[in-house]
Amino acid sequence: MSDERKKHGSIFWTAAALVVFVLYPLSYGPACYLGERTGNPKALSIAVAVCYMPMALVCMSNARVGDAMMKYGNWWIELANK
Repeated sequence: MSDERKKHGSIFWTAAALVVFVLYPLSYGPACYLGERTGNPKALSIAVAVCYMPMALVCMSNARVGDAMMKYGNWWIELANK
């Protein structure tokens, strides 16, 4: 395997880790905002539940992470109600 190919592979996996560990959890807040602003229709509720189930499982297994995500989601909901 050439060095150039290894470099492209490491860039890909770094970007994938960024999406999974940073952008995915951060997208939870805007999803809360959207749900609150639209009156939380059933289709949106189901989509959010499915999309964020892995994160919900992590939050249930770690109280600190769960509390932080709850505060983050509530901040977005309060923003939607202003």
